[in-house]
Amino acid sequence: MTKPTARIPRAGMLLLLIALVSVLLIAASPRAEAFCIDDDSYTWSVGWGKERSQSAGTCDGLGDYWGQVADGVTDGNCVDLYSKDDAGSAWTFRKRSCTVNVYVTFNYDYADKNAYFKVCKNNSGVCSSQRYNWGF
Repeated sequence: MTKPTARIPRAGMLLLLIALVSVLLIAASPRAEAFCIDDDSYTWSVGWGKERSQSAGTCDGLGDYWGQVADGVTDGNCVDLYSKDDAGSAWTFRKRSCTVNVYVTFNYDYADKNAYFKVCKNNSGVCSSQRYNWGF
């Protein structure tokens, strides 16, 4: 007969191994952000509106950002993308997308290589929370 105490440490070690592998997989996954984060490029969505950098090369630290915006759903609204240089400045309209999953290109230049952006439904006034883009 096997002692029950001999199985408990093995079961505990197995659970620990599973937990470690899970943590490593989560840490290695791409961040669920969009835009540039330093020199990496990401895609971002609120479901009804999407934003992505046009290419990884736009995250080059030169201060000019090239992105794309797309409508995410057929709901009678287009999706507008706005940007601003810092928290205190006014929002600037950049581009409108009215076709679901068809990305249109926009750009902005900010010398400090940092900006905020948001997407809005053009007919309803609903906007996403602002996102922070840096390193472009």
